[in-house]
Amino acid sequence: MSRIRLTSTRSYLLSNGNMAPKTGNADNNTKTNSLPVSGRADALNKRPKKSQNPKKNSPRPTHFLSLPLGHHPELRDKIKEFHRRLLPPSDAVPAIEGLDPSILVDPRRLHLTIGVMTLSAAESQQPDTPDTPKARTISEAITLLHSLAPEINAITREPVVVALEKMGVLKTQRQQAGVLYLGPGDETDQNSAKVSRIFGTLTPHDSTSSSHCISDLVGRRFRQEGFIQEDPRPAVLHCTLINASHRKPRRIPRTFSYREIFDQASVLHPKIPSTKSQPDVSQPSAPQDKAIKVDFGVRLVLSFHVLAFVGCLASTLPPAYFSADVHQRHAALASELGPRLSRGASIHLEGPEEFKEQTIRWQLFAPPSFHLAVVVGDEHDVQLTVAGANVFGLPWLAVSGHHGAIASLEKMEHGVQISLSKLNEISVNSDGHTANIGGGALSKSVSDTLWPLGKQTVTGMCECTSLAGPLLGGGHGFLQGKYGLMIDQLVEARVVLADGTLVTANAEKYPDLFWALRGAGHNFGIVTQVKYKLYDVPEDNQWVAGIFTFTEDKLEKIFTVTNELTRDGLQPAEFLNFIIFMRAPTIDASKTILNVVILYEGSLADSNEYMDQYAALGPVNTLITPVSYPILPSMVGAGINDAVCLKGIYRGLRFPTSYRSHDVPTVRRLYTKFDELTANPAFNTSAYFFEGFSVKAVQAVAPESTAYPERFNIFLTSPLLTYFDARWDEEAVQAGKEMREIALGGVEDGQLNAYINYAHGDEGVEDWYGHETWRIDKLKALKEKYDPHNTLAFYAPIMDHNR
Repeated sequence: MSRIRLTSTRSYLLSNGNMAPKTGNADNNTKTNSLPVSGRADALNKRPKKSQNPKKNSPRPTHFLSLPLGHHPELRDKIKEFHRRLLPPSDAVPAIEGLDPSILVDPRRLHLTIGVMTLSAAESQQPDTPDTPKARTISEAITLLHSLAPEINAITREPVVVALEKMGVLKTQRQQAGVLYLGPGDETDQNSAKVSRIFGTLTPHDSTSSSHCISDLVGRRFRQEGFIQEDPRPAVLHCTLINASHRKPRRIPRTFSYREIFDQASVLHPKIPSTKSQPDVSQPSAPQDKAIKVDFGVRLVLSFHVLAFVGCLASTLPPAYFSADVHQRHAALASELGPRLSRGASIHLEGPEEFKEQTIRWQLFAPPSFHLAVVVGDEHDVQLTVAGANVFGLPWLAVSGHHGAIASLEKMEHGVQISLSKLNEISVNSDGHTANIGGGALSKSVSDTLWPLGKQTVTGMCECTSLAGPLLGGGHGFLQGKYGLMIDQLVEARVVLADGTLVTANAEKYPDLFWALRGAGHNFGIVTQVKYKLYDVPEDNQWVAGIFTFTEDKLEKIFTVTNELTRDGLQPAEFLNFIIFMRAPTIDASKTILNVVILYEGSLADSNEYMDQYAALGPVNTLITPVSYPILPSMVGAGINDAVCLKGIYRGLRFPTSYRSHDVPTVRRLYTKFDELTANPAFNTSAYFFEGFSVKAVQAVAPESTAYPERFNIFLTSPLLTYFDARWDEEAVQAGKEMREIALGGVEDGQLNAYINYAHGDEGVEDWYGHETWRIDKLKALKEKYDPHNTLAFYAPIMDHNR
């Protein structure tokens, strides 16, 4: 999806095709507006050779139409490397004549310049004359822009892309130039066949261009209305990389030597075998330009911008608001998205029962606030919705299983929910060792699909969460002792970034993003699909479940035995243990009881080594039974039909901690606090969990290889404080914090490691993502790179939400 944005900031004039500052006061009253546009383009039409000087009395241009490119992380990295090669730090390398850091354009501010116009903040009182036409106002331009929406939208609904295949220079004299630019390839290139259908020509008097082209449509109408001055000179669509007029301090020379720059570009991003061949001068509109073919990639264009000239290049501004009224903006977004989304998608505005069904959450404490729910049907719908919400200045949040419960979600106000529930495809690849799984597929669906095929993989413990959601925070699962965490199964992910760009991240493509997704992924994008490792189910595979119920007097013995069996994490991959504090009045009417669940992969006889030790402690009730792998979630109360999978009924708070070994006196203090709290009938459905997954394969993975910070701990513990009335919120939060502090008292180093998928939300960034400085520094740098506007700031944000 694209958008046209109109913005007024400071005024600069265009001097012979190049930007130079205009003296005078800046207009600080910014007005913005946007509308969605769809299309696809890889290059531009050739421009005619005709060239004349503009009218002498033409108003000085104040705004330009552009296609922003600085939102592409890969392109920014390429330009940074290009700059580094042009300005090496070593004095041993001869400097390129005329080149200076001040004339290099900031990669974050890259855009393709299309055309210029003269706009004013208020209507001029001067009469309109043939020699000095009256400047049009920004508000008038906004009105015209809106009127073009139906015609623009009718052209195409595909994303606009442009191939940066040409590097050229302007204002040339001998081997010197004033401007170096990137631009689309020529019409003779294979990717350029589509360009005339989308962008048409930028030449004002070209009568042969199709009226069904966006640029022709916008340009013709804006010329007719007097916004763009008649100028027989053709415009050159270009992305400026170097502009000598920006040299600081302003001094001679106003040019630079470009042949050495061409050589560097051809080495870094070659399109043709040799740079020594004759320069390409295939653009007849600019006969003095020199150019070479390069490959800086095909880039998605998310918006058309009309910005004031400012500095060397105007940076992309935050999304514009159509209206100050948030409800109007949601309604406008729904109207714009309606005809563009796929057939399987649906849109729900706040109010009707369908909206409530789409936005209902697992628990009701500190929920996000939505006014619009978009159920996407494919990846393209995700891109459209993200870009559209950005245009209208609306926050957005992707959901799959609706199980996120961190308090930071409450900061999502007046938002757009992007539901991935229909992205639930699961297909085993031909290699038999991987599957492509949609971002909305639930854990139960994954297991149920794979099991009949003799396949299995690591999924979350709870059947009603998605696979992708828990994965982004690490992902514990029953099979992690054999195969590692859920993140360790990720081969690659298709991700819609904060600006709507769709990328595939793996070990080779976007490896830094791939690193961040595995442990801090909520901060970096919407995962629409994963390529995920699969494993053959062993022949005659069998599991044994043992459920033992104890009264509280056996607490010390239970945790002592568990410590002995786990042996500081050296227990076999086949052995898992879960201990739960809970109320069961039929067993003990006055005190909290303990349920111990032992899961063992193997035969009943082999499981006795573990089952017998708990049975010897004198449980009130004992159940030992063979089960199959798909039944395991129900054994720990996390099945699709269990209470934890109910939605919209109770409030559920968690306060996790992790450690290597149970400190038994600390556990007793936890029990006492929990027992006191749940004596109140308001909290008597609560539980306290001690999860003991095997960590054998988890700890075999290098800790620095992913963003997940704590492969060293053995046990994951947390209360799940459930209640049904919001008036108990304060008491619940206070009790949860006290339990967390008690648990930390038994941690050897006293550091809180809060598993991000269970986190309450008041913990610190280091508690979520690691206490190693390099981890936090790396994550923050990647956040700046992939989400510089901190759009994804609602689930355990790396950057402060108000940044």
